[in-house]
Amino acid sequence: MQDSEQQLFFLTKEKIIKHQKRQFQKILKDSPLHKIDKKTIEFIIEYFQGKHNPKVATRSFIFFGTPGVGKTYLAEKLLQILDVEILYMSCSPFTFLQGTRCSRFCDVLTKANNKKKQVLFFDDLEYHLGKKDEDGSYQPNGIKTFLGILDIVKQNQNKLLIITMNHLHELDERMIDRLEAKIYFDLPSQENKQRFLDIHFNNILSAPMRRFISQNSIGYNYRDLPEVIKLAYRLGESTVTMASLRFALQYYRPTQLYGFTVLNAVDTRLRDIHGKPDALRVARRILQIYTQRNLKETLGLRRYNLLLFHGPPGTGKSFMARALAGELGFPIISINGDDIHGHHPFASIKYVVEMAKRYKNCIIFIDEAEKLLGNQNYEADNPLLGELHQGIDGIDPREIQSIMILAVNDISRFSDTLLDRFIPLRFDCPDYEERLLFFKEKLDHVKPVVKITECCEELARRTEKMTYRMMDRFWNELVLSSLENTRESLEQMVIRITKHHGERCPPQSMFG
Repeated sequence: MQDSEQQLFFLTKEKIIKHQKRQFQKILKDSPLHKIDKKTIEFIIEYFQGKHNPKVATRSFIFFGTPGVGKTYLAEKLLQILDVEILYMSCSPFTFLQGTRCSRFCDVLTKANNKKKQVLFFDDLEYHLGKKDEDGSYQPNGIKTFLGILDIVKQNQNKLLIITMNHLHELDERMIDRLEAKIYFDLPSQENKQRFLDIHFNNILSAPMRRFISQNSIGYNYRDLPEVIKLAYRLGESTVTMASLRFALQYYRPTQLYGFTVLNAVDTRLRDIHGKPDALRVARRILQIYTQRNLKETLGLRRYNLLLFHGPPGTGKSFMARALAGELGFPIISINGDDIHGHHPFASIKYVVEMAKRYKNCIIFIDEAEKLLGNQNYEADNPLLGELHQGIDGIDPREIQSIMILAVNDISRFSDTLLDRFIPLRFDCPDYEERLLFFKEKLDHVKPVVKITECCEELARRTEKMTYRMMDRFWNELVLSSLENTRESLEQMVIRITKHHGERCPPQSMFG
């Protein structure tokens, strides 16, 4: 290479690295990593600049977390700005200025056995370690060679090691013990998702659309976001509209929440609630706390977001949860017995608690919780309930971030240990005034379409001790029979519906 060509090459190389450094610094700054972890990653850049004493410097790093959270992306951008040779193993090639891709651990071991400054990079380490044996261990030959690589990094001050993988527990104790800095990558926050969409989809989605997705994509990683947009594009017949986005978010299930029912963009509001003054008062308090971000810390509040809705079926427990979600603009993760019971119910409870600690802007709603967590025949506490208590009050210092709501029909199946941790809110059958308002709204709505001779006062009197669910059925029968001119008397209708469904409210003493 001639002198002029060589000079141009180095100028171009320097310009590329300078641009990549600016890009990386912005990516690191905008990432959801803890500030200590960000400082640790900056340390990698500074090490080869001679700014740190090798004897006390960290030289092995592992980035771990669920798929799609940006581990490989950040590692790639980091390695692109290091002016040293990169020996790497990966499923796909990278564009490093001094990169050498290897296919086996022994190749890396051979190429790293020197005094050159090098970074050894293993992307998706689980894949390269291969299949596990029946006892859950990796093949011994691969493990032996990889441990040899770890020893080279430990003994040679010119080597750094960077690893990405999904689950740290996949490694055995010998490997984990040799890895110094362990950096956890969590799911992107709402702000991170907004920034990602602004960068990559600003020419496809309007600002309100991008904001709507970031607010209603709980549990999404950076791979899920493009997928739900592609789905909205298909549903919108080759265009993305707010309507197609709403439907796509309702249909699409991110990997983290696969198997759960997730309700996004709930349009129910607290103004839609009839009566329920105690529940509404608590809901408005929660609304105030979540809309004033510093109020929780200022007042030292704890467990204000753990609620226990109790009362007979059909009295509005689920509807109240929807109304609270609608006011806050939060999605609802709805969980029932089928989601918990199975081969590993204890692991499922741990997973639900972990979701509640991880996801801040959502409501986790566990319906008919007594079937999962309640005592049987007033025996000792259900062991699954003990697992829930451990998750809430165990050694893990993290607080529950989401709003967790347990909905139960029979609170008597729970001991005081649960009531001490959750705020109990009772849901009774609607009283006369609530029934009156219910039927007044119904009558006003159908007045242009069908003639109902009865007044709302008469309908409210006739439906005493009915739940809202029964009142809905009663109203359906009333309207349809009026349209068909096959009306029976109100008394006959009440007797038939209550006899068929058996849902009259029990005496209040049954629910405390």
